[in-house]
Amino acid sequence: MLASRASYKKMSSYNLTILRSNKVEQLVTFYSRLLEVNFDEHTDHGPTHHGTQVGDVYLEIYRTKNLQGQLDGIGFAMSELEKALERVGKEHLHQSIQRNGNNISAMLKDPDGRIVFLTEQK
Repeated sequence: MLASRASYKKMSSYNLTILRSNKVEQLVTFYSRLLEVNFDEHTDHGPTHHGTQVGDVYLEIYRTKNLQGQLDGIGFAMSELEKALERVGKEHLHQSIQRNGNNISAMLKDPDGRIVFLTEQK
């Protein structure tokens, strides 16, 4: 039996996303601009990788030589969605901005072709 959403919050929380790519520098630039964050380079555990804190989630990017199954999508809630689109460039826009009342959303593709879901938080 599944617990309600409210009880999941009490039981656990999501705190890490790892992206693997052979385009590490492009991904770091894309997500830095999109989220207005700086990535740090880490060599303290495992292979060299880049990481940054995004709210409650730590985002890490590792280099891979192999093309492997990718994460299908990743999503972010942000306060100024249209400014984020300007920072990364409209060439990454996968689906035009959707407006539904006070809700604004968009879909991008990162340099690896991964879908990035964006919603605006007011």
